[in-house]
Order: sequence, then structure tokens, then C-alpha cells
Amino acid sequence: MNQIQITTFDMIKQVGLRGIFKHIKYKEPDLYEKIQGCHGTRFVERLYNFVYGMREVRKCIECNLNPVKFKSFDKGYAFFCGPKCVATNRAHKQKKTNTNRERYNCDKPSQNKDIDKKRKATLIKRYGTSNLAKIRWLKKK
Repeated sequence: MNQIQITTFDMIKQVGLRGIFKHIKYKEPDLYEKIQGCHGTRFVERLYNFVYGMREVRKCIECNLNPVKFKSFDKGYAFFCGPKCVATNRAHKQKKTNTNRERYNCDKPSQNKDIDKKRKATLIKRYGTSNLAKIRWLKKK
């Protein structure tokens, strides 16, 4: 980070994100013009790109084709362009599997007997049967 970026970051801490737009626009017009030159659709996104020195549009880490969405100044950009890329990412799959093994002692929650019993009990309570295929109005849809 250069000195201007550090100063901007300190200004954000002092003024807060809600008031930073007016503060920069009216009290720091030169800085405002530099921020407006950064890519992004909203001022907060441009400010984020300026502070963190991002010169190009961030792409999906899986397909490396589509741009990803900007979440917020605190969270930054998403890692994936959509659910399809999330589902095909190996690291995400492995993390999901590890979490399921820790919580349920199996790769998928549906493989756990306790969860299967709870699912069937809920179906019986709501619809009177433990199998969704036996519900007539659901078949018609």
C-alpha cells in the first residue's frame, strides 16, 4: 500500500463507511477523482479497489472466466461466480466432507441414521407418510 491508500484507510476508520462518500467528495476532491477512476459499479466497490490496489476485475477462482460479485467493503469480493463453480471446486468439496465427518461421522448428513430417523419423523408429522412419493398432491405437481 502506498501512503495515499494508507491515509484513505485511516480516514475510513475515523469517519466510518456511511459518511465516507460525502467526506471524500466534498473535502478531498482530488482523492475522489482518483477513486472514481477505479473500476466498479458503486462508490464503495471503487473505494475498496483503490485502498487494496486492485487494478483489474476479479475473476472466479474455479472457472477463471466470469467476474465475481462485490459483497461489501469488509468482506470484499466473492470467490466464485455462482453455485456451479462452488460445486465443482475440489477444496470446497473437501472442506464440506471434513465438516460432515466432524459433525455426523459420515461424508453426507443423509448417511447418518439419526438424521434419517428425524427426517422420516418430520414427514410423518407433516404429511402422514415417511415417503414423499406417496403424497398424491405432490405427484400432481
